[in-house]
Amino acid sequence: MDDYGPLYAAVARVNSHAMQRDVYSSVFLKAAALLETLVRPPCPEHSNERFAWHSAEAYLALNGYRRSRALMPLVSTVS
Repeated sequence: MDDYGPLYAAVARVNSHAMQRDVYSSVFLKAAALLETLVRPPCPEHSNERFAWHSAEAYLALNGYRRSRALMPLVSTVS
């Protein structure tokens, strides 16, 4: 990676506040914002989608959520 700015921007977007309230109210909305922010910039040279997906998945896991078996077919088509 040459530029860490987009990665810092993704973290800042997830943690953003407006009028003393979280912009993204649930953990799932925060993970979606992280995923969307990481897919767009060209900072990782290869596999932006895979990197973004695993980052969002790790974010949810760190907040106590695990991938359910119902999403397994969906996950296999993404990666």
